[in-house]
Amino acid sequence: MLLGAGIGGMLAYHATSMSKHVKDLIVTTFVDTSNKKVRDQIAPNKVISRLGKLTMDKVSRMKLITNNLDLTKLT
Repeated sequence: MLLGAGIGGMLAYHATSMSKHVKDLIVTTFVDTSNKKVRDQIAPNKVISRLGKLTMDKVSRMKLITNNLDLTKLT
């Protein structure tokens, strides 16, 4: 099991996606990349920040962020 909070939540998520050994993941406060200012701060440059927004829906699986359908609808 891996636990992450704050930006550590995103780190834990990425580590879990790369590991066959982690069976459970508990995270809080994923980085809100829908906010341009946040994207600009975490992206290596503004080009990546802007392109990331355009491709986010195509590569992310936000509909699977939780097993609770009502909670997922809030994202």
